[in-house]
Amino acid sequence: MFVFLSSLLYLLHSATSEDSWWGTTSIYQVYPLSLQDSDGDGFGDLQGIVARMGYFQELGIETIWLTPIYASPMKDFGYDVSNYLEINPIFGDIEDFKDMLNSAHEFGLKVLMDFVPNHSSSEHDWFKRSVANESPYSDYYVWVDPLGYDGATPIPPTNWLSKVRTSAWEWSEERQQFYYHQYQAAQPDLNYRNSLVIQEMKDIL
Repeated sequence: MFVFLSSLLYLLHSATSEDSWWGTTSIYQVYPLSLQDSDGDGFGDLQGIVARMGYFQELGIETIWLTPIYASPMKDFGYDVSNYLEINPIFGDIEDFKDMLNSAHEFGLKVLMDFVPNHSSSEHDWFKRSVANESPYSDYYVWVDPLGYDGATPIPPTNWLSKVRTSAWEWSEERQQFYYHQYQAAQPDLNYRNSLVIQEMKDIL
């Protein structure tokens, strides 16, 4: 939510007269998993959203905001992205996404995609390679040596807590370092002091 609002505020601030709709549009948040199931598997999906476009229009909605639909192990409702360039099969595929986008435009609706740049899933290929200390991914995440050891137990570098009130540091036995996570341990923070990470995100966008 914070990531979305921060992005929206930035866009509102930078809007020109040509795209001033940012400042006046009505936005309806869509959590695809629970909106409508189109294929009977028990999970809401992109075709389910297509089926509801008329409903959004009747409500007077101008813009729909999709919570993350990217590939994800779904440990945090899709906010743990394992591939920013793929659609989670639960929701469909890229063709379903194109159908959804075209349908929205046919109904005069705009679509906002929830983007999650703060962290990835621990199942993302970048993180797996970073754990293995493989170049150039070694510093894609925030890695820190232990403060010391309590017997054989590594001591975290600080007493910082994550948003879920556990230690913000998780030990990697393979790499023999701690990595930082503002949220769950399965959501390691990306290192934006690394220009390669910044370029990766620009390429994705």
